[in-house]
Amino acid sequence: MNMIKTFTLLAVLISLVGMASAATPVLELDETDFDCSTTPCEFDVTVTEYPTYVEWTVVIDPSIAPVSSSTGVQLAISDETAPLFNVGVMPGEGGIDDTQPAYKEYSSGWGTATNTLPAGMSVTSDNDNFKKATEFTITIDKSVFNCESFRWAMNVVIDDDNISGPDGAQCKYPAGWGWSASADDYVPMEISCNQEEIPEFPTVALPIAAILGLAFVFQRRRD
Repeated sequence: MNMIKTFTLLAVLISLVGMASAATPVLELDETDFDCSTTPCEFDVTVTEYPTYVEWTVVIDPSIAPVSSSTGVQLAISDETAPLFNVGVMPGEGGIDDTQPAYKEYSSGWGTATNTLPAGMSVTSDNDNFKKATEFTITIDKSVFNCESFRWAMNVVIDDDNISGPDGAQCKYPAGWGWSASADDYVPMEISCNQEEIPEFPTVALPIAAILGLAFVFQRRRD
């Protein structure tokens, strides 16, 4: 009976740790939430807040993956008054290797793009040639925002060579946002920087299992 109680408690504690370490998506979108210049444009966007960073994941339907043209995702960030920077994959942008992640700042207008991303930012994809990717993940540390709320917008580029007719779709969120838009046209996002980094699941679960295992051994000896 004591053994059953011990392992039941272990299972409950491990479950609680697993739940605590999981992040909850802040927002889930698809192409119907975007203003797309052409169709078809099928993709999903998930925004997730973690204790120390915010993550945007974009998954494009592989059936409309590019054959000889390109895809891309650009995440634009602003504060309460003006745009700040743009980070992502910028197909067709001059002066950079547009098959790789890029960054550019805003100062009374968008500046020159560079393939050097500032500290605290990363862009990954499911293809070494980012222009041919169908999955993108953009991560920004909360330290970049100085632990303050910010505003964001996104442009998803889909150039579908599997169909005839016009392509090179530009899908913008929120609808009505554009590269010349003011900060008021970006989407506000509230973030919390009061949380400590939650330990990875094995980091916490293994010590708990060891402690309960010792307790079980001592209990068996006592019995």
